Amino acid sequence: MTSVFKFRAATEDHDIDALVQGYLWFSKLKDLNDPFEGGYYLDDQASKELLFKYHANVLAKKPLRSMSPDEEVVDMYIDKEMVSPGGYEQWLKQLTMEEIDEELSKLRDVYSIFSCSLSKEDHPTLPAPLNSMSMWGYYANGLKGFCIEYDLEVLMQSLNETNDYFESARVAYTKQDTAPTIVLEDVLNDAINGTVDTHKNYLRAIMTKCDNPWHHENEMRIIGECRDGEFKHSLNAIKAIYIGGKMENHKQEQIKGFALKNSIPTFRVFHSIRDKAYGFKFELLKPKSKLV
Repeated sequence: MTSVFKFRAATEDHDIDALVQGYLWFSKLKDLNDPFEGGYYLDDQASKELLFKYHANVLAKKPLRSMSPDEEVVDMYIDKEMVSPGGYEQWLKQLTMEEIDEELSKLRDVYSIFSCSLSKEDHPTLPAPLNSMSMWGYYANGLKGFCIEYDLEVLMQSLNETNDYFESARVAYTKQDTAPTIVLEDVLNDAINGTVDTHKNYLRAIMTKCDNPWHHENEMRIIGECRDGEFKHSLNAIKAIYIGGKMENHKQEQIKGFALKNSIPTFRVFHSIRDKAYGFKFELLKPKSKLV
């Protein structure tokens, strides 16, 4: 069973509400915290022959004048070679690249994403994300929030029981000078042959982030071709809850009450400033016994 972890700040009511009501919040790329989400490098190398073929294919679908597409291309070629900087080839490349940017921009609004952290190592109760000071600091409000551990397989199955369009994939981390590549020749061939290589390459770009500063998140993404917003899942997907030791008492009690009702193991996460080594401690919270 694969575990994934979602850290919550508990600063907003919907953080605890999502836990109790059993839903995930999916966001559009533009709303995520990395300004380079969905970024790519466009390789604009393409032969003149392929550009000709693409142009004729476009004109065959939407003819501009009362002549054949091949005649139209030749006519346009002569015109642009004479008057455009860089000639016909550069003019058509520029026009095509603008269309690519427009189409990829539309794709950014098609997909919605739920981000979580993947367990980096097998460990009975203390997987690596829970030992990450940066994750507890950035996403769980410095131990004032909490973390939910999900069974990924159960989570995916329950999401797709009603929606049937979610997939999960691990984020790939790359160096600063190796951004995902969109190839102009692929775009042209897709338009001519009805293939979808560009779409696949852009999905790969969506699943790629710069190694520095994001690699420590070891991110797993659930992605769907859907609106942003709430999507329900089975509470059986929740394996455990980890409560930050600095969380406000009334929020702790709310989460512990939910966990007790649904038989979900719950841990208190805390630290000591007097220890020799940095790190967190984990205490299994036992249900309070009733007085007889």
